[in-house]
Parts: sequence; structure tokens; C-alpha cells
Amino acid sequence: MGTFSPIVVNTPMATISENVSEVLDREVAEQFVVYQDLNQEDPGSDATLTNMDAVEQALRNLFNTKPGERLFRPTFGADLGAILFQPIDAGTSLRLKQLLIKAVEQWEPRIKVDRRNTSIVPQPEENGYDISITYQVLGIPEEYFDFTAFYQIIG
Repeated sequence: MGTFSPIVVNTPMATISENVSEVLDREVAEQFVVYQDLNQEDPGSDATLTNMDAVEQALRNLFNTKPGERLFRPTFGADLGAILFQPIDAGTSLRLKQLLIKAVEQWEPRIKVDRRNTSIVPQPEENGYDISITYQVLGIPEEYFDFTAFYQIIG
């Protein structure tokens, strides 16, 4: 039976944080915190993620969670299992794009997806999809950011 491998983010978090610093004056950026979440990469520390790092972590969590996995939030997640046995082609790419955008719109109110510049490209020879989601973060000056990943189906 095929399964999905976790999303691997190709864009380093540091790069995204630097993008925020480019948008805002560096002195202001150091004091400017719009969003803050616990750092799940290092749960033993008191470290938190702010702004783009927090949003990117939330997107990874959303895309890697299947509906039904969270006890008190049974509908949380992206239903990526719906494309598990579908051909890796343009039609399935469109369905995957719709699933991801729907999940973001339902569960991540900090983000507004730019549908025109968001793309899902099938890579049949690699048994997966190149994902690029372009979005704005509410509360951060008018700037677009990209969440890029390769989503591989393992069978």
C-alpha cells in the first residue's frame, strides 16, 4: 500500500526570516512580532518561533496531518490520502492544489493564498509533486512568501 512521505521544505527557514527582515527595517524587524508559536523542532527548550518561522511550521503541521489524527480537532489537516492511488498527472495536480488551498483557508487564518502564483507540478519519474504555495501573511506588510516542498508518494 502506498503512503505519503513527509513534506520536505526546500526553502530554509532562515531564508524566510530574512525575507521578513528585507520587508521591514532591520531594527524594527527585531522588535516586531506578529505571530509566535512553540518550537516543535526543539520541544525541550523554551524557544519560540516568530512571524514567518511560526507560519511555516504551522503549514508543515497542517499538510502532514491527516483528518482524524487530532483527538479534539478531528477535521484538522489536509486530506492528501484522497490522491494516494491517483495517476501523477495534471488532473491530480489540480486536485492536490485544491486540497492544500482548502486546508489553508480552513485552518490557517494568518495566511491568504495567492491562487494565481501557487503551483503543483507533477513529477511522475520521481513519484511525487513539486509544491509551491505563494501567500501573504496578514499583519506583515504587503509581501508575498513561498512555501516550497516536494511531496513524494511511496508505494
